[in-house]
Amino acid sequence: MSAIEVHGVHRRFGTGQSAVEALRGVDLTVGEGELVAVRGRSGSGKTTLLNVIGGLDRPDSGRVLVGGVNVTAMTDAEALALRRDSVAYVFQSFALIPVLTAAENVGLPLRLRHTPVVEREARVAELLEHIGLTPHARQRPGELSGGQQQRVALARALAARPRLLLADEPTGQLDSATGRDIMNLIRRIVDEDGMTVVVATHDPELLAVADRVVEIADGRLREMMDA
Repeated sequence: MSAIEVHGVHRRFGTGQSAVEALRGVDLTVGEGELVAVRGRSGSGKTTLLNVIGGLDRPDSGRVLVGGVNVTAMTDAEALALRRDSVAYVFQSFALIPVLTAAENVGLPLRLRHTPVVEREARVAELLEHIGLTPHARQRPGELSGGQQQRVALARALAARPRLLLADEPTGQLDSATGRDIMNLIRRIVDEDGMTVVVATHDPELLAVADRVVEIADGRLREMMDA
């Protein structure tokens, strides 16, 4: 079974002559445990595609299946449960809660799921070690570098063991060396945990480690013959 199936998806924003066709009949299949990079210029439809896959946005037409389940037919409550239990996001802006420590940010999804404290703390410790930030567990985001904040964001996304990770320009605010570290961490997550990852990026080094690269332009998707 494919992890993701996108069939004939259209998404329009606005009306009349000012309407923007963000997605125009997009088709995409992603296998389980695959790292797929979506390349495209700003405004090409990359973020809209991720949002449609993850149930943050609904297409005007077409279908999206995640793990064989039709996301486009879900109620709002079902889509929320999907994002809580099966799909995780990593954003370019990190989106960490500034008053919480690194450990508390990582553990937040588990707290929302009412995971027992002992289990939650063990999982947080495991993830902080996995990303090499155990010594920074008690530091708040403002005390961390950009690369460290993005590592915390990745660990938080992994906390509830999702089947699918959607990453929107995860290296966009980082210097090249730090971006390379995040890129290698994402690749390791796929290889070691078998997680499916779709990442929107124009970073050539992140494109280079993807299993497949697809390009989106003017809302249309095409497979790239090489990465």
